[in-house]
Amino acid sequence: MSVFFLLLTFLSCYRIIKTSGAKRALWFIGSVLFLSDSIVLWGPFNSHFAFVLSFLISLCFHHELKTCYKEYPLRKISIIIFIIYLLIGVVDTRIPIISRFSRPVTGFFLTYMVFFIGFCCVKSKNDLHVILSGFVKMLAIVCVYGLLTFVIQSNPIYDLISNSFTGDLGIWANVQERGYRVCSFLSNPIVFGGVMGVYSLIILNTWQTNNKVFKYIVLALLLLSVLIANSRTSIFSTLVAYILYYLLKNKLSYKNVLAAFSAVIIILIMYNQLSFIRPMIDSAIDLVMTGGENTQGSTTDLKEQQWEVSLLSFYDAPFFGHGLSYFNEVMGNKDSFIYDPLIAGMEGYQYKLLIEQGGFMIIAVIIFYVQLFTFFLKKRKHNQTVSYVGTACTVSFLFFICATGVYGSAFLHFGIYIGILLRCVYDKRIFSTYPSIQCREIY
Repeated sequence: MSVFFLLLTFLSCYRIIKTSGAKRALWFIGSVLFLSDSIVLWGPFNSHFAFVLSFLISLCFHHELKTCYKEYPLRKISIIIFIIYLLIGVVDTRIPIISRFSRPVTGFFLTYMVFFIGFCCVKSKNDLHVILSGFVKMLAIVCVYGLLTFVIQSNPIYDLISNSFTGDLGIWANVQERGYRVCSFLSNPIVFGGVMGVYSLIILNTWQTNNKVFKYIVLALLLLSVLIANSRTSIFSTLVAYILYYLLKNKLSYKNVLAAFSAVIIILIMYNQLSFIRPMIDSAIDLVMTGGENTQGSTTDLKEQQWEVSLLSFYDAPFFGHGLSYFNEVMGNKDSFIYDPLIAGMEGYQYKLLIEQGGFMIIAVIIFYVQLFTFFLKKRKHNQTVSYVGTACTVSFLFFICATGVYGSAFLHFGIYIGILLRCVYDKRIFSTYPSIQCREIY
């Protein structure tokens, strides 16, 4: 069956390359949603890398790349991040020459390139109208299939892809200790829950249709998907997005917004890093969802140990880190002399930056997100709703990857739509006839 999924992947790549405008964006979005990143083409290259590459080829084919690049407000810092990726690969002497270049390229394409891809998806209000309308219909299919897998407690498509490319059913095939975890067409239930929550905020505030019933059915399905994904991180990232959006939207004073934003950040840091705080919050969620049946505390000192190991590793290679995939291949390898099961379970983008990518990348990443937030808030005069949705989605995304890591194409699933929102606040012409992003469709 691997040949079947590879053919679907290549067909999608062909359609992405040949089409343009909103149709290309929908082919790209649909391919990412319905074809899992577990479909491996060769070596480090999977289906999602192929879709990103195809989008860039399409931009070149249709003579759009140069214009999009000049308009992209984060182009300079993105180029710097790409150069740092290449340098990390070049100085990593433990891997073959080819991998020293292929890993940085795939690493960049599946992370910071996706914001640029999202930015290039929209060029007019008509593009936005078509994309939002098609996106909502795709989400309805994704959610309904996810609900079906929850009912039957099995995911045939996930099982088939996993068995075809890895030879087993994958870790999410069976009912987990805390109950079945839904991932629908995606490869990871935690990512599925997190992105469905963010998508619900985007749809609620940026899409308006005469068919209100359909809109609210989709919203209900999206929020239900967050719950049946059975991930606490997904629930929290959704709450972060909604709370921050409504704090920003309610025209509070800058002082109050800053105080509220700081409080949210402090709570998130405490939840993610302090072992005695996290069980309290987890227990509250578990009490609501299961009556307290699954409440479990974090291992004592686990977060402190993980930070200690990460910082010690950072001190050993402070500039460019130990190399991409170092954690999985060395620190998380059971055959390695430094293997520790506590360390092997370490999650969070911050650990990857400290251990694998080093200080130069940390500085560049901080600059990237500072510029992204600054641009959203600076351009809010074009459209406050979109500006605040973009800001809330970005904070939710950062919380998500710091809590769980970047697996499951988390960057791609979040970054596309952050990039689209960035384009919307960048180009005020998109709102020439709309007080906010409001795309009307008559069914």
